[in-house]
Amino acid sequence: MRLDPERSRTALQPLAARLGLSWERLSEGVVQVANVQMARALRRVSVERGHDPRRFCLAAFGGGGPLHACDLAEEVGIPTVLIPRYPGILSALGMLLSDLRKEYSRTLMQPVAGSLSRLEAVFQELEGRARHDLQAEGVIPELLVLERRLETRYRGQSYELSIPAASLEPEAVRAAFHEAHRQRFGYASEGAACEVVNVQVRAIGRIEAPPLPFQQPEAAPAPPRPAFRQPVLAEGAWRDCPVYEREGLTPGQALAGPALLTQEDTTTWIPPGWAGRVDGWYNVLVTPAAEG
Repeated sequence: MRLDPERSRTALQPLAARLGLSWERLSEGVVQVANVQMARALRRVSVERGHDPRRFCLAAFGGGGPLHACDLAEEVGIPTVLIPRYPGILSALGMLLSDLRKEYSRTLMQPVAGSLSRLEAVFQELEGRARHDLQAEGVIPELLVLERRLETRYRGQSYELSIPAASLEPEAVRAAFHEAHRQRFGYASEGAACEVVNVQVRAIGRIEAPPLPFQQPEAAPAPPRPAFRQPVLAEGAWRDCPVYEREGLTPGQALAGPALLTQEDTTTWIPPGWAGRVDGWYNVLVTPAAEG
């Protein structure tokens, strides 16, 4: 689908006039509203689950992800953005290369006090079902991994947290649950009674995935040459922006924002103040320019 900038401007004019804004300022506002909504979703799966976004890298995928990724990373404090080689088909590629997974569970209300030995028989039964099911799908025993977990809560709570069941000793289960609760909610009631609600087994059938193409990055590669240049509206001003063809980039090459990368399945936006570098797998790693 080819964009029609003139018709887009015409569509924005009535609303821009009502708000007393230029169509440029209104269009930037539309993007900012979309980014705020997406940043809120990022915080729900990071900060609200006890994770510091500054410790992570943001992977941008899909047709639109690489257009918004740097703005979202800046909004929530993520220091690095990874743009895969083919963002538009990353989900499909992941499905083909992902391990097989099945989960089995049994509800078994059990106070975490005294012996938890009766849980062992439940684990063994669930593991037997898991082995049978995954071997029927062609997973050989050497590539089958079984993980034991317990869904646990404080007595009286209406929700559970899943914790690894590395040990069935009550003190070990309590300690693991308190730590999971502290990470998720910021506190733990270590004097409160705990109970196991569900026994879980996660069965993983490892897939022998083919290796992805890798090329050692050059130490001093030739700078990339833009296919053309065009004006881009960024941070309230029109800027002369180079446009690169993604397929022409090689490992080790660096790009300074503002820059656009075009390819068949997406467009990548590197804003002013950000810089990208192509790694050996042809991903583009983008960071604030001051950090390299």
